[in-house]
Amino acid sequence: AEIEKRLESFVNSCAGYCVVTYLLGIGDRHLENILVDRKGKLFHIDFGYIFGKDPKPFPPSMKISPEMIKCMDDKGSKRFEEFKNKCINAFWVLRENARLIVNMLYLMLDSGIPELNNQEALEKMHEKFLQQQIKQDAANSLLTIIEESTGSFYSLLDTAHNLAVKWKG
Repeated sequence: AEIEKRLESFVNSCAGYCVVTYLLGIGDRHLENILVDRKGKLFHIDFGYIFGKDPKPFPPSMKISPEMIKCMDDKGSKRFEEFKNKCINAFWVLRENARLIVNMLYLMLDSGIPELNNQEALEKMHEKFLQQQIKQDAANSLLTIIEESTGSFYSLLDTAHNLAVKWKG
């Protein structure tokens, strides 16, 4: 029963973070920047790359590592389906508040944050809310992003990145 609570906490936090990091374009997501506490809650550290900036040449839209998927009993499992549903629900809630979220970030244009020094980054982020689509089409688009981001191409890039980091250091 305790392990189920931890796995549920992991799935919930993973879904929330996946959607938020996708919308904010948080880059440089790898296992050294993603932690899990004793209760199963996933959280991110190191936000040096935001609004689409990333040190990798072809970063996925949404960072979901093979290890994260394995913790959810792999693709096609009940738990992974729950994860996708929670992503959609989180996306819908944030999407309903897209204007407020983007306007709050517009207020930070003069904050000195380099990635926020122009409106282009915020306009790109606003597009990710898929406001021009009806709710179900937006959900389907998000599911496509999840599927593409969990593909073998990005797993291969992560492996190459990890090898390069080990070789360099």
